[in-house]
Amino acid sequence: MKKDYKEWFKFKPIVNNIENNIRARTGEIWYCHWGTNVGSEFDGKGQNSIRPVLIIKKTSPNTFLCLPLTSNGKDLPMYFKLNSFNTKSSIVLDQIRSIDSKRFFRFIEQVSDKELKNIIDKLVHYIKGETPPNGGESRRSN
Repeated sequence: MKKDYKEWFKFKPIVNNIENNIRARTGEIWYCHWGTNVGSEFDGKGQNSIRPVLIIKKTSPNTFLCLPLTSNGKDLPMYFKLNSFNTKSSIVLDQIRSIDSKRFFRFIEQVSDKELKNIIDKLVHYIKGETPPNGGESRRSN
């Protein structure tokens, strides 16, 4: 698939010049300007390259380690079905990325401490190439 970087390159300086006082925290889901990226890296959607992300760690006053969400989750080890998000979404473990708070623009929700622990446990097991003891799956209750 051919990617169009022109719109993102026009918008990226605007994002960079944003002055915000966002107080994002670990375990929160935010919409962010994810960007148009290279090859198989996840892209944001639409003109402003938007994607929801879960913050898994604050690494400095303005930098956060995040995992993107997708509505196209698959039954693969790098996907974690999210219980708390209000649409069918999965977290994509192999697309972990450090981003600046300037990319955040709208808070969505906070995941439970239990679900955040499950996600981080699955991420650690995924990185180590291990299968989590409970299979790492988080199932929706409908």
